[in-house]
Amino acid sequence: MDGLEACRRIKADPRMQHIPVVMLSARTQASDEAASQAAGALGYIRKPFDALLLGSELRRLCAGTRS
Repeated sequence: MDGLEACRRIKADPRMQHIPVVMLSARTQASDEAASQAAGALGYIRKPFDALLLGSELRRLCAGTRS
């Protein structure tokens, strides 16, 4: 199973659909990011990524997802 399929399954399961999913991928095409959004991903981070900024980027993406 790839990341897109995992995201689709998480978002299709009522018990897990509240979990924010952020994709981390080496794929850089706009169509890959669009497919992730269509699958329900909250965000898309491309490799290589700055490890020092990863935490702040994840916090930024997830800021509005908690109730």
